[in-house]
Amino acid sequence: MSKPVELTPHAEGAIVTLKETKAKLKRDFGVIRIGVFGKLPKSEMINNTDLNILVEMNNNRFDLWKRLKEFLEDSLQQPVNLITKGSAMSANFDITNKKVRKLVAFA
Repeated sequence: MSKPVELTPHAEGAIVTLKETKAKLKRDFGVIRIGVFGKLPKSEMINNTDLNILVEMNNNRFDLWKRLKEFLEDSLQQPVNLITKGSAMSANFDITNKKVRKLVAFA
């Protein structure tokens, strides 16, 4: 059995919100999977004041990603780093990577 992802209080609240809006995320933005990063070593943090979210979408169009980012920031009431599967930034945070799945709590 794998160890549960250790989350900050902000990330725990975000997971609750993501679960509550899951149907809308799928319908309006084509979200397949979405998750919040657990605690990362400082050397791996993108920005420690923002909430780091990894998302897999049906369509990685920039306008759809931008609308999703704005929706998440409005819903979560904080800035987010929204990393999509296949984006340049996702090279180190690939959803399919076993190491990453241990760091991400999926909604």
